[in-house]
Amino acid sequence: MYVGNMKIKNRKSNDSSKVVKRKYTAKTSSKANLKSKNNTFKKSKNNNELNDKKISFLRALIVENSFIDSNEAKDRLRRDMNLTVSMSIIKENLKKLKKEMLSNNTDLDTYKQNLITKGAQTNYQSRLTYTHIESLKKYLEENDSMDHIEARNRLQEETGLDVRIQT
Repeated sequence: MYVGNMKIKNRKSNDSSKVVKRKYTAKTSSKANLKSKNNTFKKSKNNNELNDKKISFLRALIVENSFIDSNEAKDRLRRDMNLTVSMSIIKENLKKLKKEMLSNNTDLDTYKQNLITKGAQTNYQSRLTYTHIESLKKYLEENDSMDHIEARNRLQEETGLDVRIQT
């Protein structure tokens, strides 16, 4: 019987009720077979590690686009550097680099500026900010009998904020 690479033989001992299992490891047929296994291991190991050059490339991608996700980073690594890396390695390195860039002052101004710009572009139409809340307070001070539909319409006209009303 084979389990993985190991051949297991069942042998009966002197006591007929006990079965003794002996394990024999599978033998490699030649040195070439062993050598090819080591080469594939080294190849996959190299594909799963990022050296300093590739990490600096990821850092540049983050500075360029602070909202870059792992799929886009993987595509850019494949296209620009002709490198195939597993998704988990890219996710892990992106996460570490983003934390490092926020904790250190490495390209922090550019990184923060990208966050602010991108956040303003994508979330401005659906995000309630301090200025919107102040505008709503001002509307209620002017007319305390204003209902939610009027407040929403006036806020949308003045600020461009598009929100749903939920009761």
